[in-house]
Amino acid sequence: MIRFDHPVLLVLCLFPLGLSLAGKYRLGPLRQGLRRKGLALPLDIWGAKPTPDAPAVLRLLLFLSYTGFLIAWLALSVAAAGPVRIERSRPMQRSDADIMFVIDASPSMAAMDMRPTRLDAALEMVRSFMADADGAGGASIGVVAFGAGAILVCPPTPDHQIVLDRLGVFKPGMLGDGTAIGQGLATAYRHLSAGYGRRKFMVLLTDGEDNVGGVHPLDAASAFAAA
Repeated sequence: MIRFDHPVLLVLCLFPLGLSLAGKYRLGPLRQGLRRKGLALPLDIWGAKPTPDAPAVLRLLLFLSYTGFLIAWLALSVAAAGPVRIERSRPMQRSDADIMFVIDASPSMAAMDMRPTRLDAALEMVRSFMADADGAGGASIGVVAFGAGAILVCPPTPDHQIVLDRLGVFKPGMLGDGTAIGQGLATAYRHLSAGYGRRKFMVLLTDGEDNVGGVHPLDAASAFAAA
């Protein structure tokens, strides 16, 4: 469905027609304003009709110039009117549960005591959970990463493919050297609170202890449990 933000500007499309009528019927002052003094050229007179013996190439060029002006003017008029295409899509069904994975991305997660690394093992666990229809079916899933700080990687969404794509951004040490577990939990709590799911869960995946950040993990967990 196409509509225009400024449909009144479509009246500009009529300008070439008015110009043509003015030239055809010699409409008084308008015609006088459109007249220009001709300049005699060896081939023809500028602004005048081609003479009967004008070459076919010149006639074709004159026709193409008029046609090009008309097309350009119509395109400019339509663009000025602000065409907008409206597409209606079905809203995504809200899920019953919101699940936020809070994943440690500190440098220690590069350790290879779990194959291939601790971080890869954590991410694979998330992928396996989303592939399990009994576990993740119908749930909105989000991801928070934390190191020396915490960031939202993906808000809770029932589109699990988006979550899988966003898991590819994880790298050990991507957020600096540190383990801000409390800050990661607080970030997840903040976004879970804005979700629509009736049931809300946080899953913490980490290999260390909280050693940086201004939020204690127990405070963040207690606030989440109380809510």
